[in-house]
Amino acid sequence: MKVHLSLLIMVLGLFSAFQSPLLTQNNKQLRVQVTGLRSAKGSLLIGLYKDQASFSKKIPYLSKKIEKNKLRNGIVNFNLSLPTGTYGVTLLDDENGNGKCDYGFFLPKEGFGFSDYYHRGLSSPKFDDFGFKLSKDAQSVVVKVKYM
Repeated sequence: MKVHLSLLIMVLGLFSAFQSPLLTQNNKQLRVQVTGLRSAKGSLLIGLYKDQASFSKKIPYLSKKIEKNKLRNGIVNFNLSLPTGTYGVTLLDDENGNGKCDYGFFLPKEGFGFSDYYHRGLSSPKFDDFGFKLSKDAQSVVVKVKYM
């Protein structure tokens, strides 16, 4: 009996772990278009942030890996289902598939981008530069990838 109770508790724990705000019925559809990709190698690492504090600490609300198998003319599209709120999308074009941004002489070797914001300069943008409010049933953002 103790084994069955432990198993039940473990299953309920796993179920509740997957019951996140991302699974609610009131979610909105966010369409993300990534442009300017230079190759189909590797994958896209997506970070979704909700505010400046989480972005500064590099603690995303949601992380997602997107394969580039549907790459056409340097463009990949994908959808996210999210609750209404404020978000900012960050992207790394992880061409070598090692799960991190590689640098060469202080500059990234791989592409990066932010929602509806084309990054200029060498310092990191502020969340307000690429953050947006998701409130419509279907909304779109564009992430234009930059390579240094």
